[in-house]
Amino acid sequence: MKRTVVTAGVLGLLGLSSAFVEDAKIAVTSDRISLFEVALRCEAAPEIGCGSRSKPVLLQLEREPMITEAWLNETGTVLAVVGKEGSIRESRSETVQSILEVSRVTAVELQGEAREIQFKSYVSGKDWYRGAGLLLAAVEHQKLNLCRCAWAI
Repeated sequence: MKRTVVTAGVLGLLGLSSAFVEDAKIAVTSDRISLFEVALRCEAAPEIGCGSRSKPVLLQLEREPMITEAWLNETGTVLAVVGKEGSIRESRSETVQSILEVSRVTAVELQGEAREIQFKSYVSGKDWYRGAGLLLAAVEHQKLNLCRCAWAI
């Protein structure tokens, strides 16, 4: 009986994960996406991003006129910012840097191979979250840990 409940829970988590992937599909050109290395990991659970620190930053970024979306990867180490059509990378980068500075978050814009690797990850839509999705990601992570504990019983 325990394994049936755990299996149902795991399948439920997989459904939740796929919902995030569907929401994350993107249809923008590469030049509209800026990627930054950031330090927004959760101190209590370093394998995930810190929702309480990153959610206000993401929401503030999305209030900027030249930015349409702001995303954080699951581990809280990379920020993706989608600019509005016609936005210029340099202006977008300056805006992001100023908002992060106010929030006391350091960021380095990714270039070259590091950018390409993270760009591929971002466009896959897997394990990237917007402001509202960050708290759901933390809940999903906690549920997964509970499932792992249940399997050990």
